[in-house]
Amino acid sequence: MMISHSIIILSLIIFIKGIAAAKTDLYPSVKPSSHIYSLSHDRFKELYLSSYRRFDESQPPRLSLNKSLSLTDLPRRLDWREKGVVSPVKDQKSCGGCWAFSVAETVESRFAIQEHISVAKFSVQEIIDCDPYSNGCLGGNTCSTLKWLSKNSTHLLPESSYPLTDGTESCKLSNYSSKGVSVSQYACLPALSNETDILSHLYYYGPLIAAVDANTWNEYMGGIIQYHCGTQLNHAVQIVGYDRTGDVPYYIVRNSWGTDWGHNGYIYIKIGTNTCGITENINIVGQVKNQQ
Repeated sequence: MMISHSIIILSLIIFIKGIAAAKTDLYPSVKPSSHIYSLSHDRFKELYLSSYRRFDESQPPRLSLNKSLSLTDLPRRLDWREKGVVSPVKDQKSCGGCWAFSVAETVESRFAIQEHISVAKFSVQEIIDCDPYSNGCLGGNTCSTLKWLSKNSTHLLPESSYPLTDGTESCKLSNYSSKGVSVSQYACLPALSNETDILSHLYYYGPLIAAVDANTWNEYMGGIIQYHCGTQLNHAVQIVGYDRTGDVPYYIVRNSWGTDWGHNGYIYIKIGTNTCGITENINIVGQVKNQQ
């Protein structure tokens, strides 16, 4: 049977449009306008990449990890945002609190998954003010914060009880009678050589905390980062999913620089090549306890 030229052309147009749509999905519909793009690189690093503290490998994990799945056993695409367990993108502004944001966000997600409820916001400010292992907006470490939240059943309060102020203040936990959640199981995993393990942890536990090298992120405006990204860890983020359906598989990564940066506050990082050092320090919140 002869196929007409018009049908062939129409099929080709649909195919091309499909490719274009897939690529367009990774870029914001409006060019991002964050003030970050206008900063000098030195000023950018000073404001946004000077607060993350490296992982203390002497801290043992407090979580028996589930067995890693093979790629064939994992879904080709997973986006926890679609399941209602990821809160809106936040903005750390001039506070060097990326470590606190990523921890609070991941506790939020784990609590929502575990309790089968819509995501609730927990207090980033409490972590900034009260974590004894950190220096507030001057810096902290995600694993140390998880250790604190699991120690003596420290309660992470709702954001409404302890709201964000964009600075470091004295700890006010004694002023509040309300209770929140504590972290009962967690793991801090340095240097994962097999990135399938990260995908498995995303599948089992939900969004993860990751340390990255964000040295070039002041230029990111969309698309998948594949090259020109180092491995000197200087920033903390949350991985909320992945996509392996296209030619270039990628992680879906949530940042804390507001929605006018990147792709509505998100960035996409290639899977499989330790791009931006994303495999070198993964933190898992395995279980939380409701202290209400």
